[in-house]
Amino acid sequence: MFSPLDAEEAPASPRRELEDRPACMRLLGLLPPYTAEDVHRAYKAQARLAHPDRGGQPGDFERLHEAYVAAQEYVRCHAHLRRDWLATHVGPYLDQQALTSDIEQLGGQIEVEALEWMRESFGEFATLADRIRKITFTNQPAARPLWPVLEEHLQSLHYLRELDLTGTPVEGHHLAWLRHLENLQTLRLGPTHVSQRLLETLLHLPDLETVTIDRRSFPWWRRLWVRWQHPRINWQSG
Repeated sequence: MFSPLDAEEAPASPRRELEDRPACMRLLGLLPPYTAEDVHRAYKAQARLAHPDRGGQPGDFERLHEAYVAAQEYVRCHAHLRRDWLATHVGPYLDQQALTSDIEQLGGQIEVEALEWMRESFGEFATLADRIRKITFTNQPAARPLWPVLEEHLQSLHYLRELDLTGTPVEGHHLAWLRHLENLQTLRLGPTHVSQRLLETLLHLPDLETVTIDRRSFPWWRRLWVRWQHPRINWQSG
């Protein structure tokens, strides 16, 4: 299978270079050749203007951050030989497949995001860079069997954005484990005791935006108090 990394390309015109740039590089305003330092500087410069705390729109900032992550991966891919990139991704991919199998055996589901732009360079091997974005474990007798599985495959959860435990009873002390999910944005909980320890754990997740908790475990008066104390997170009752 031919890849741009396997052969020397003919020089491209400036116009073609502009048109052929990956979407992440276009959003960051970068031209080839790309370096990790260029990507970082471009992101920082735009983030200062796009951040919601400075008047930017949350959606625009989220797209900028996703472009930054994609651009970092793009630079890493093109900084090494194709076979080296493949070698570094086989292990994580196998771990991700094992996690998917374990979750499905427990009755859950996993949603994966594919990086389509990588198919231009790696073809079918681009699936090695797929990322787990959502885990659904709803209406199960208990969440207890889930935690050892997630802990065993922690490296595969780096890009997890949503964890849905709707209708599944959760013991609050188990949720301290969530502190490892630094990119989690949405958490949907079943019947759960909302303890101070749980609140502290959730507040330490930098990207967390929405928490849905069973209304029987989250009375209206506490919901109002939490929203007032911690407005960064959208607290909802299910």
